[in-house]
Amino acid sequence: PVLSDVIKRLIDLRRRCCVCPDARVRILMAEDDLYVAKVGKMLTVKLGPRFEMPVELLPNEPEWSLAVAGEDFAVWERVEYQSEPVAAMEEKMRDVGDDGEYY
Repeated sequence: PVLSDVIKRLIDLRRRCCVCPDARVRILMAEDDLYVAKVGKMLTVKLGPRFEMPVELLPNEPEWSLAVAGEDFAVWERVEYQSEPVAAMEEKMRDVGDDGEYY
């Protein structure tokens, strides 16, 4: 895919998942050829050329879905919630205006 298409998909994913600049990032693994982190509660990001990830770090379906992937990166989106209050709160936070601001 064209790089601009990938960037647009990542921007859309960021907005859909309400990832703001000060979102919590929890580093799960950091090695020379593999970096894995959870961003907020909605995204898991894998960077680096290593294809294999430890099974305990691999986001599992149906709770997670591969949202965007390319050469040396992958981003999973959380699609199923463990608790209704969290789901309701996150749904409420997804109100994004035409200017890209969160309301």
